[in-house]
Amino acid sequence: MHSNLLWTPSPLPSTIDENALKNCRSLIAQSTGEIYEVRSLRKIPAASNAGSLWMHGLSGELLGLLWVTPVNKARARLVVFAINEEYRGIGLGASGWKRMAEKLLETGFSKLQLEVHNDNSKAIQFYARRGMEVIGRLHGYYSRSDGLLMEGEIKEDPIEMHQPSTSLPNNSWDLSHSQ
Repeated sequence: MHSNLLWTPSPLPSTIDENALKNCRSLIAQSTGEIYEVRSLRKIPAASNAGSLWMHGLSGELLGLLWVTPVNKARARLVVFAINEEYRGIGLGASGWKRMAEKLLETGFSKLQLEVHNDNSKAIQFYARRGMEVIGRLHGYYSRSDGLLMEGEIKEDPIEMHQPSTSLPNNSWDLSHSQ
């Protein structure tokens, strides 16, 4: 991993300037294929006390974004997890996840939920290795595919993982979502 690339607490999206939010939008589009309006990103209730982070390169370019929002006292939701494609596969996602998990546990959260494109097998495997399990399908959730709803216990050391199933269990439920 590049020791000069560090995840730092992200400010609230509502306080990020227009140009920086445009960079966030570009990174999200590059990473997920989803296109958001800047005004929509500004409304995401990501909170640094819930483990929201971002990473910038040496020249200031946005390389990673990890936004989390509290759902209730015990549960948080990972809203955005995006890493510049040129920086994937070198441990930055794992280090961001570990830092987020530490912050969530420190502030009293015990569960995490997230949504992921159902065709993003690398992300699904990444989350599964960190204890996340598929609990539902979100039909029409994303512009190009259905989504999967995943949840799991936040672990002190999220890398000590098992290999849970990433397919929908027989008793899973189907969640419809319209955009």
